[in-house]
Amino acid sequence: MNRYTSVGLSLVFVSVIILTGCDKLFPPHPKIDLSGGGSPSCPTSLKITASDSTPVVGSDVTIRTDKTGPDYQWSGPGNFFLTANSGQDSETIHQIMIYQSGWYYCEGIQTNCSSTVADSVYLDVKYQQGTPSCSLANQQITNTGGLPDFSAATVFKSYGGYGAIQLDADDGVTDYLFVFNPNNFNTEPKDGVYYTTNDLLFSNGEDADAIDLTINYYPYYLTSDPGQKVFVSHVNGKLRISFCSLTAEGSGVSGSFSGQVTEQ
Repeated sequence: MNRYTSVGLSLVFVSVIILTGCDKLFPPHPKIDLSGGGSPSCPTSLKITASDSTPVVGSDVTIRTDKTGPDYQWSGPGNFFLTANSGQDSETIHQIMIYQSGWYYCEGIQTNCSSTVADSVYLDVKYQQGTPSCSLANQQITNTGGLPDFSAATVFKSYGGYGAIQLDADDGVTDYLFVFNPNNFNTEPKDGVYYTTNDLLFSNGEDADAIDLTINYYPYYLTSDPGQKVFVSHVNGKLRISFCSLTAEGSGVSGSFSGQVTEQ
């Protein structure tokens, strides 16, 4: 199943939350209507907590308030917005993604109370971590697709279309190009597990941990199949990409590729 087509609460929209470091800035959104003249039982404060404030990609996270009874309005990254409903003192984000990092806000109003209570919590979503399960030699790529086995002559990092960082490995005959999601802009890729896409334009809502592999061996041009693990790390500050049995296809050719290349 394509990992980019289901994200729990259907949060695949452009974020409207304004972030300034880790300062809390409440975003503009509809306010809850207030009524009544107040009551001794009206809440005077609100506290939001998260089941995990540093969740790993793909995990479920529940954010909850410390009070029941008021009507709550929730908002957060990815255009996450839920209008006030009595009793909704918690919300669960299923299979959280990196783009859902940020501040989550809650405002509440209780019947016959004339003021709102509000709080927010910051979720810092982490990349999955892991290591390749196969034995790999640096600057070497093997395959089952009938292409020559690869020994990199040059491996260099550059900036491609839309500002994407890419790692290019070349031996003068075959070119392996790894392109990171341009939504990360020019930031250095973080260490962790990435997932392949076959969408070089990254137009299908891919998360920050998406990566595209293209293989150019004239006259063949292959692209990675989606949803496969690629392991990104740094060695002495140099970007390294490792993978095992990664399938790619194109121009009537397909194969499985295993290898490791490190920025020179």
